[in-house]
Amino acid sequence: MKRNFTEIKKNGVELDCAYLDVFTCNEPDECDHPWHRINRKECLDYRSLCFEYLLSQGILPSSEEVTDWSVKSLVFCHYAPYSFMMHEPGAERQGIAVPLFNLVYHDCLIIPWMMEKYEKEDFMLYALLNGGAPYFIRDGAYENIDGSFGGHQTLSEEEMAARCSVVASLHERVAMCEMLFHEFIDGDLFRQRTTFADGTAVEADLLHGTYEIKTEQKNA
Repeated sequence: MKRNFTEIKKNGVELDCAYLDVFTCNEPDECDHPWHRINRKECLDYRSLCFEYLLSQGILPSSEEVTDWSVKSLVFCHYAPYSFMMHEPGAERQGIAVPLFNLVYHDCLIIPWMMEKYEKEDFMLYALLNGGAPYFIRDGAYENIDGSFGGHQTLSEEEMAARCSVVASLHERVAMCEMLFHEFIDGDLFRQRTTFADGTAVEADLLHGTYEIKTEQKNA
């Protein structure tokens, strides 16, 4: 990796970020061959060293999904969706999705969120609840897999830009803030609230597709 990025720089390409594909979504490797023994922990340690090398060169590192072992070395990722988003719309779900990952790691890295709008569900609401960054256009590598499904509404570029502006503005406000709370409003599983360390709260009605962003003005 050092060889490759050194050669890229020698050829006049100044990188400000790099995406190391599948480093964070593929299982760690292990091998007992005497020429190149490695266990799974060592494998993940070496992957982390790759991210840290990029940081040392002023290059912001990213990879596919994000996991706890990689958080300390990543700046952003491809996505960190709820599990139901990886299945065809309308498929049976295992439960009610809640932002467990962001309750721990929200202020540690940038997570882009899917923005598709379906007849009975708007993914933009999850982007807002999680205080994440928006995807303007997200073309999946493979159709009908990896969260890339059809059936969503066709929106104009102007409509997509307006939706992304709302999510991006919120993310600009709370990106460096901890997510302090997640709540079901009045015990309603479809009405959810998240609260961030700066006092910003996001309330979303997942059933009716509405949201409200509340900000708290603190004294200087």
